[in-house]
Amino acid sequence: MPGEIFVAGTKFVSAAFQSALNGLAKGFTEAKAKQWSETKKKQSSNSSAIVQQTKEQAQWIQAQSEYLKRREERETRLEKLQVEQQKLQAYIAGEQAQREERALELKENELQLQANIAAGQAQREEHALQLKQEELQIQQQDLQERRELARLQRELMRELHAKTVEVKLTEIQTIWDLENWFSKLSRQETEDILRKGQQQYRLLVLASPPDVSEDCPQSFRNNLKIEIQSKLREFLHQNYPLNPGADNFSPCPVEFYGDYFKEPISDIRVKQLQKLLAPVPTVVLYCQISDYEVNFHLGYWGLHDDEVSLLPIQTWDWEQAQEKLEKTGFDEKKSLRIIRQIIVMVHKLLAAFVVDLYYLNLDATASYEPRLFELEKEFAWQWFPQKLVKDYIEMLRQVQQRQRDAYEAEFEKLEAVSWRCTQSFTGFYDDLYRLVDISADGSKLVGERGYGKIMKLWSLRTGKLIRAFDSFGFEGLSKDGQILWRDSPVMPTIVSAPVEDQKIDSLAFSPDRSLLVKPNYNETTETWNLEIIDAATDKLLETLPGHSGSIQQVIFSEDGNTMVSLGGDLVIKVWRRGDG
Repeated sequence: MPGEIFVAGTKFVSAAFQSALNGLAKGFTEAKAKQWSETKKKQSSNSSAIVQQTKEQAQWIQAQSEYLKRREERETRLEKLQVEQQKLQAYIAGEQAQREERALELKENELQLQANIAAGQAQREEHALQLKQEELQIQQQDLQERRELARLQRELMRELHAKTVEVKLTEIQTIWDLENWFSKLSRQETEDILRKGQQQYRLLVLASPPDVSEDCPQSFRNNLKIEIQSKLREFLHQNYPLNPGADNFSPCPVEFYGDYFKEPISDIRVKQLQKLLAPVPTVVLYCQISDYEVNFHLGYWGLHDDEVSLLPIQTWDWEQAQEKLEKTGFDEKKSLRIIRQIIVMVHKLLAAFVVDLYYLNLDATASYEPRLFELEKEFAWQWFPQKLVKDYIEMLRQVQQRQRDAYEAEFEKLEAVSWRCTQSFTGFYDDLYRLVDISADGSKLVGERGYGKIMKLWSLRTGKLIRAFDSFGFEGLSKDGQILWRDSPVMPTIVSAPVEDQKIDSLAFSPDRSLLVKPNYNETTETWNLEIIDAATDKLLETLPGHSGSIQQVIFSEDGNTMVSLGGDLVIKVWRRGDG
């Protein structure tokens, strides 16, 4: 207890002492602050007086004045700089905006250019497509016309052929009795085949049952005959149809018989058969199969062929093929089935090749396109020899090219005897004129006006006038003297003993006097045409479209290959033999 009282007393004394100290410190601080404030006032008063005295000094005033001037200059410069800076910032902003606008414009222009390029490209492609379509249309029209010619050719051949078939039908009994083997054929089918030849021109294809050795697998003897008949019939019907339709023309009609022969045939039987079916173009397919190989054969005869063409095909070792197939994992049954399929495909390939070859050689218009070209995929089988297919296709291409070359050469011959207008120009401006002559090289034409007063010289290549000069008269006379041209200012006259006089405006003889050219008026078209006449026989060879006015003059070049006509329509026409 006394200790606690002591502690409490000590705390009280300490608190009282601390309070006294705080009061003393506060009083001292306040006294010092007051003293410091009064001192500062006194010092400030003294400093202000000094500052004021300094400001009144002339040197200070001068320095202050100069400072103010420099300050004003700096402020002015600063304002200008700020204005310039604002202008520059505005300019930069404007330039940026212009660049952005220009970039946008360029982008739009680029897009427009790209659009124009795309549109132009589209237009060009569309135009190219139109041109291609027109080209294809023209080619199709030409092909269609050539097919019509081919159709006409077949019809004419059928008509000519019908008489031969009729004769053969009357002889069939005699021929039938000559060979005992014919009794194994159908007499009715044979006569039907001949009669169909009178109704439609086509190629007959006959397939013989295969001659299968007893040593061959049983599946060959049981299935090959059926497979060859059915598969070959389907193949020919699809690709070489006999009757494609009422409105369609088959460029390669084939009539197929798979069961005409009741037993396998040989070369001698094919030759005997030709005696019966000689008027009918025929292909015969037959084969012999031994215990290890296949021998394919093809017999053929065409119109008016006295003998049969027998074409042996390279033999094929089917046994070796079977061994290879079995080594790859096929069992015997599957291997033999693949071999039978290959044998059938060879029959298809041979039939397609010989049919295409026949119609290629037959076609006088060079328009036939071999079907085998489109059937390459038909034989695209890994087990079938592709080289064989390519070799046959290549042979057909070579024949086709020869046919086309021959066709073009024939056309060139036809064009060489035809006349075509190659130049037309105006030479005179009234009807007091006539043509006189063509230069020896066929390059220049001479005409005169006023019967000798003025002569003009033109270029036949350009139709332009070269020069004009004074002239003299000209007359013409046939070589044999039978036809005379009496030249008069009014109208020339033809005199020929076999015919009556004809009043015409002009006529001309070729240099060799073999051709006579004279005008002829067509009342239907109201035009004057040129008639090319054989001077020896008076036979009309060709009629050329002439002028809208009467033909005043016709002359030949020295070589006879160029002819010039002058009409009342004031038009000069140049004709060249053989030009397209």
